[in-house]
Amino acid sequence: MSNIKIAIERVDSEIKEREIWKIQLDRTSRLVKKKKRALKTVAITHELIHSCARLVQERTYAELTEIVSKCLTAVFKTPYTFGLEFIKRQGRTDALFYYERNGIRIDPLRCGGVTDVASLALRLSVLLLQRKRKVLVGDEPFRCLDKVGRKKIPMLLKILEEELGFQIVMVTHADELKEEGKVFNLNEREV
Repeated sequence: MSNIKIAIERVDSEIKEREIWKIQLDRTSRLVKKKKRALKTVAITHELIHSCARLVQERTYAELTEIVSKCLTAVFKTPYTFGLEFIKRQGRTDALFYYERNGIRIDPLRCGGVTDVASLALRLSVLLLQRKRKVLVGDEPFRCLDKVGRKKIPMLLKILEEELGFQIVMVTHADELKEEGKVFNLNEREV
């Protein structure tokens, strides 16, 4: 009889152990389901963020290239095209810009005057994207531009003012840039 009693106790013990395992398995199963839902939410959120980033990049690309190319076309006889590439590196996105002329890609660091015009246009574009102020201040913004190019700048500034509503205040020594707008000559103390 004691053997039967021992056997019954073993069976009861195994049943209790199985019930404990079943409870732990149920808990683990619920936890796994909860974690899967959380992972799915994270994946959806991640995709949404990437989608928003792509839209911002597309908008930025369109705004920047339109304004910069317009400015370059207004100043140069054989216009340059402004290009912008977004490159993903080590978890971040870098924006690299370049110029093209007659289908040839040109390094921006080798084009002083072109870079001066593009720099002004990029600053204006950033202000447009921010939708804040409409005044840009520049200190010798066209210092690397040759005299032929500088003669076209007043027309460009007028276009930017009329089409985009910008006011541009600049310090310059170039007489070609004094044709449009109000000029304050500080050397002669006249206003």
